[in-house]
Amino acid sequence: MNVLLTKRISRYLILITATLLMTACVSTKILPEDIPPALFSELEKDSTFYLNKDSQLGSDENLDWQFLAIQALIKEKKYVLANAVIDSLQTKKLTLTQSSTLALLIADKYYAQGKLPEAQASLIITDYQALSNNGYVHYLTLQSTLHIENNLPFEASESLLLLVPHLVSDEQRQQYNDLLLAQLIQLPEETLASFEYEEDNIETDAMEVGSSIEKQNLENQISENASQAVETISKQDDYQIDAKFKAGWYSLALLYQQHKLRPNRLNRALDEWKNTYPNHDALENMPLVLTNISASSPYQPDNIAVLLPLTGRFEKQGKAIQLGLLNAYYLQQKSLKNGDMQPPTLHFLILKKARQSN
Repeated sequence: MNVLLTKRISRYLILITATLLMTACVSTKILPEDIPPALFSELEKDSTFYLNKDSQLGSDENLDWQFLAIQALIKEKKYVLANAVIDSLQTKKLTLTQSSTLALLIADKYYAQGKLPEAQASLIITDYQALSNNGYVHYLTLQSTLHIENNLPFEASESLLLLVPHLVSDEQRQQYNDLLLAQLIQLPEETLASFEYEEDNIETDAMEVGSSIEKQNLENQISENASQAVETISKQDDYQIDAKFKAGWYSLALLYQQHKLRPNRLNRALDEWKNTYPNHDALENMPLVLTNISASSPYQPDNIAVLLPLTGRFEKQGKAIQLGLLNAYYLQQKSLKNGDMQPPTLHFLILKKARQSN
């Protein structure tokens, strides 16, 4: 009898223990709202929510909620409260990533306040390589915006050339591709034409390295550090403009500069560009000015009337102008190629001598 009772009690204890463990697991489950969203993404909550979460879950090590609160406060234009949180964070011992994130948020605040020099100064002290992926994209976005507002097309285009490959949505890529071309076409033609991309650079460098290092040592080094090397190179590529990518954009801006007033030639040049760069990223979201060239080209009339004094006191000057126009007209006719738009027809109207008053 005692043995049966002991067995029953043991079963009950096991059942109670299992129930308590399940209850504990349920009670300690992390709710979705307790996980901070990605910083520099589109925030769904207001600053009060993130400040409350910081008071509940924040710590000296976990500053994500405070960073999110600053971002929300800037969006809400509550700059005094944002400064209070910033001042509090500046008294703490921050990691490199945290201090860089804070510097970027401070730059955001200055830009929202219209203080462009202060925003640029804060960006300069931001270590962009220590930022998260979202932070780096936001850094490049803000940097290119500041360059554009300061009328620095070369610096803006350099930032945009770094930014565009990191964009995910087609809407963003289209927006910033349009913006990139708009900045590039402001550069001098000689700057665009002088950039050259040599595809053999990588192979040449590899051969030079191979000739200076023994084959066996090189194989050992690659074997030991392969994964680390690939990761390092991949990370470094994020902070450098791909030469072929840049060459394609420079070539695209140059052909637009040269042929923007000649739709047929622009179309032909664009077709040649597509053959030269068949895998260029710009093909997926081509700048809008190059997608419907005929619609975006300036209006060209079929006929032009020229009113000239071909008789009377100004006959000599009038005929000189007429001959000059006719010469330019026929030279243009001779330079036309198949498919070129025909120039408008010229019609010369004689300006009769005005009747002299008594």
